[in-house]
Amino acid sequence: MARSVVAVSRSPRLSWLALLLAAVGAAYAAPPEAPPSIAALTVCQPVTADLLTKAFTAHDTIIYYAQGEIRDSANGGGPTTVRIYRNGRQDLTRREYYAPGQPDVVIIERGRERWQKQPDGSWLHENLLPQMLIGFAQRLDLLTANYAIEPAGERTIAGRQCWGYNILPKASGNPSRLMFIDAETYLPLRTENVNGLGDLVSVTNYSEVRYVDSLDADLFRAPSGNVEDDGIEREGPMSKVDAEAQTGFAVREPDYVPDGYRFAGALTLRQGRSVAVHMQWFDGLSIISLFKQRSGGTLPSGSGWTRHHANSVSWTSDGFSYQLMGDIIPAELSRMRDSVR
Repeated sequence: MARSVVAVSRSPRLSWLALLLAAVGAAYAAPPEAPPSIAALTVCQPVTADLLTKAFTAHDTIIYYAQGEIRDSANGGGPTTVRIYRNGRQDLTRREYYAPGQPDVVIIERGRERWQKQPDGSWLHENLLPQMLIGFAQRLDLLTANYAIEPAGERTIAGRQCWGYNILPKASGNPSRLMFIDAETYLPLRTENVNGLGDLVSVTNYSEVRYVDSLDADLFRAPSGNVEDDGIEREGPMSKVDAEAQTGFAVREPDYVPDGYRFAGALTLRQGRSVAVHMQWFDGLSIISLFKQRSGGTLPSGSGWTRHHANSVSWTSDGFSYQLMGDIIPAELSRMRDSVR
């Protein structure tokens, strides 16, 4: 089969987007099912699967305002100020990002609708989807199977007592995470993400957090003027068979997937006559994404997802273009690419 490798590269992630990576656990989780039982206990600091459940879902159960700073090595490590307004009880979020030399960014999310303010003052609207077929209980099973959870001491952050936890991969080449969570609300107030090579790629740290009974509804009001829809129809998550029926072409899975990763579902993206499929594999913490569409298609493929992944490889084959992304080391990503038949 003819194959032409186009590029292997690190994605040019903007620093303000590191928050999405830091919050990926909450973003991808389905509503929690029955919490797992206690895994271990230390004298002062609990280490339980139930506690992890609370940390990954705290964003969805409380109302709060927070302000802090993001530093992302992919953007030179410079600081980005972030402000978060979150009404978890109504699934409303407002994020504001301010970085020297970059346009200010405002994102409003109401359930599965998102509006992002553009530099010219207009708003880009898109409809979001649940990302995976894997439920929360399965997520915790994968996390504890593929990662070791270790206490990392206590620290005061934003005036709050926090417990620290290292999430360390059992298999080399996978990313790791250090989280400090509020000991009372379980909200992560500091997150450090390390890639599979051991490089610190992003740090999110809140300097202020206020838990409140309500927030001004105008903060979350959907923009009513100068709004443009992104024009992409999304469906999923679905099985591989259903994705093939939706796209009209074979959705080829790689023969090789790193240990611990499970197929988490496929999404389809359609814009006019162009259609792409987005397949995902998940190990409880890290996601690997594979996009496929006919060569010359107008869809942006994985460009919007590069913000979630440290490494990317693109190629063309038999009239199709592919983009494979993940936080696994480049050698593993290349091995996975070479197994796509």
